[in-house]
Amino acid sequence: MNKIVVIILSLIIYGITAATSYTFFSKSAQGSALLSGNTATPKKTNDFKQLVFDDSGPKTEACPINGAMYAKPQRAWWEQHRPLGIMIENHLDARPQSGIPFADVTYEAIAEGGITRTLNIFYCQDAGLVGPVRSARTYFLDYVSEYADYPLYAHVGGANTPGPADALGQIDNYGWGGIQRSESILCRVSYLLS
Repeated sequence: MNKIVVIILSLIIYGITAATSYTFFSKSAQGSALLSGNTATPKKTNDFKQLVFDDSGPKTEACPINGAMYAKPQRAWWEQHRPLGIMIENHLDARPQSGIPFADVTYEAIAEGGITRTLNIFYCQDAGLVGPVRSARTYFLDYVSEYADYPLYAHVGGANTPGPADALGQIDNYGWGGIQRSESILCRVSYLLS
C-alpha cells in the first residue's frame, strides 16, 4: 500500500512541476521576444514557432553577418542576443531537417564516413525549431569562434579524449565550457532569452 501512495504522490509532484516549468518558460520566451516601445512586435505565426517580423517597412539595416537587408525592428531584435551556432545532422535518414533555410550562414563539412554535418549560424533571423542537433566537431568550433568572443554553440555531445579531435576540451580551452553546457540543453529557450 505504501508503494502505491509513493507512486501517486510522485505523479502528482511531477505533474505540478511540469506544468509550472511549461508556464514559466512559455511566458518567458514570449516576453523576451517583445521589443518594448516597438509597434512592429514579432509574432510566432507558423508551425515552427518562428518569430516573424513585419517586413512592410523600409529595409535599411544590413545584417552584419551576411549583408541581407531588414527593417529597423528586426535589427533591434538581433542586437539583443549573441550569434548562435547549431550543429545539424545531414544524413539521409535525418532528413528533413528544421531551420537551416533561416540561418544567416551555413557551413557543411564531412564528419565521418562521407556523411556531412552543418554548422548553422543564426543571428539576424529566428528559425524557430532547429534540428536534429548533433555533436561538436573541432573545425566547426573554429568557424563559430569567428562570430563573437562568446558565441552560443548548441550541440549534443562530442569527443572528449585527448588528441586533435577533442571538441569538448576545445570548448573548455575557448572559455565557453560553463556557458555551453547549460545553453545547449535549452538552446531554443536560451536563444530567445539571450
